[in-house]
Amino acid sequence: MELKREYLLKYQADILVMGDDWKGKFDEFKDIEDVVYLPRTPSISATELIEKIKI
Repeated sequence: MELKREYLLKYQADILVMGDDWKGKFDEFKDIEDVVYLPRTPSISATELIEKIKI
């Protein structure tokens, strides 16, 4: 997390998209790119999807 600004600059990101459970926590990057918070999708767990992908 502490290297996020470095990564965003290195890879020339235009936009940072995060789930709205992180709303406001990445606003510090608005000086270098757009920051968008998307609403959560009910009944979908990113953790559960990651676990299924690992199998």
